[in-house]
Amino acid sequence: MFASPSTVLVRYSRTAFVITLSPSEPFGADARLPGGRFARYVSDPVSGIWRVIGNSPKELVCPFALQQVEIGRHGIAVVVRLPATGDTRAYEGDVDQVASNLHRAGRARGCRADRQGVFWALREFCAAVQRQAAARGVC
Repeated sequence: MFASPSTVLVRYSRTAFVITLSPSEPFGADARLPGGRFARYVSDPVSGIWRVIGNSPKELVCPFALQQVEIGRHGIAVVVRLPATGDTRAYEGDVDQVASNLHRAGRARGCRADRQGVFWALREFCAAVQRQAAARGVC
């Protein structure tokens, strides 16, 4: 199963929600799509970020796995790790900027997923961070 609020560290400061993901457990976020379908986005420390739409096979969105997500008033910051090498990177800006930078880094590593998939994955992970913070009363 995916990480629950008890296994994910959520902090809140006056300027941001911060979630640190487990280095060993996948973390998932679900999204409702038009037509009553669902997509599941998963950041897996072993294989990167992938998504499943309905009963389709999983599709790699980004070879980097999320380690930390910070949501501020004016943007986000993420720390990602390439499972194969341990290469760690940080990106910050609005969701669109971070998605573009993360997509470019993934393309440089041979991932052929589209940028839009990275964008929607980040949006759903940010929404999951906010839901977990609310569930823990960290707001």
